[in-house]
Parts: sequence; C-alpha cells; structure tokens
Amino acid sequence: MEISASLWSADMANFADEIRRVEPYVERYHFDVGDGTFIPTLLFFPDLVKALRHLTKKDFDVHLMVQDPAQLIEDFASSGANKIILHVDHVLKEPGLFNAIKSSGMKAGIALTSAEKFEMVIPYLNKVDSLQIMGTQLGVKGVDIANDIYDKINMAKQALHEKYSNITIEVDGGIRRHTVPLLKQAGADAVVAGSLLFKQDEKQIHNWIKH
Repeated sequence: MEISASLWSADMANFADEIRRVEPYVERYHFDVGDGTFIPTLLFFPDLVKALRHLTKKDFDVHLMVQDPAQLIEDFASSGANKIILHVDHVLKEPGLFNAIKSSGMKAGIALTSAEKFEMVIPYLNKVDSLQIMGTQLGVKGVDIANDIYDKINMAKQALHEKYSNITIEVDGGIRRHTVPLLKQAGADAVVAGSLLFKQDEKQIHNWIKH
C-alpha cells in the first residue's frame, strides 16, 4: 500500500522541514485546495506548490474542492503539480475538464464523496488515472471513517479489475491505525495519510503500513 502525505496535517510553519522528514517514507504529496464555498475551508494555492516543488522529485497531487476548477488547472500545472483530482459535480458541469488536465501534461483523478455511490464515477473511468474515495465529509478532519467505506472500496476494486486495472484506489479521510488494515483488506492501493504520518514516528508508520 502506498502513502500520499497530506500536507494539510503538516506543520504549516515548516513545510520544507516536514517534507524532508517524511520524504524517505512516502510515494507522493497531497495538496487539498478549498475555496471557502465548495467546502468551508480556505486551503492551499499554486504559489505554495511552486515554492515547495524544488524539495522533492516525487509527485504532487492536487485535490480541488472549489466551485470553479477550470481556472486553476493551468496555474497548478505551471506550478509543478503532477495530478489534479476533481469531483463528479465538476465534470457534470464541465465535461471537458479531464481533457484540459491531460492537455496540461498532468494525470487526472476523480473523487467520490462519502455520500456518493460508486456508480456515479463509472462514466469517467476511461479518463482518469486514480479514484479517490473519501472516508469522511469534505473539508473535515479528525472524525471517524464512514461505515460503508469498506464495501465501497471492495465494489470499486472488483469493477476496476475487470476493465480499468490501471486505476489506483486511494482513500482520503479517517486514516487511522485501526482503519488502515481494513482499508488494505478491502482493496485500497494507497492512503492519504495526514496526522497518522505527521503526528507520529514517520518511519514506524511507514513500516507498519507497508507490512
């Protein structure tokens, strides 16, 4: 199981030091972006991605939780992002968003909220590289994982295996010591780890998740 480090849970006064600390133990980094409307939180921006880009060669994934993602795609691409993760609501309104992401040289992901059914992402699976299943409500930290998350992952794993085995399943939200083994068993390929990684011994957590 791979680890994507959620910088929302890092020490925001010392991003550079935090990246250097966890660098040996993660596969990539995760930037949440909120506009205060799509979610109530204001989070992260292209200039931050650009400022941190020189610290690592590992991928930067950007999760857009905003009303108007189209205006941000090129900005994040030019700042050094490697993947943009959108929501179903985004592509229902603007079907060409995934093409815009790919045209900018980035990978594309689609996120499924804890309230949405897996069937909602099926029309877009031929356009994405990853499926991010949210374990908690958008823009909220420190709450328990949704009860149906494991069944949702298992359903997605079976469906993707038949036709889209290249798509990775990532889980974001509710990543705890007691949930990781169950997420792995259900079929998750990666977890977006926040406090589990940054608030504990990163080497120990890495070794535990990997084994």
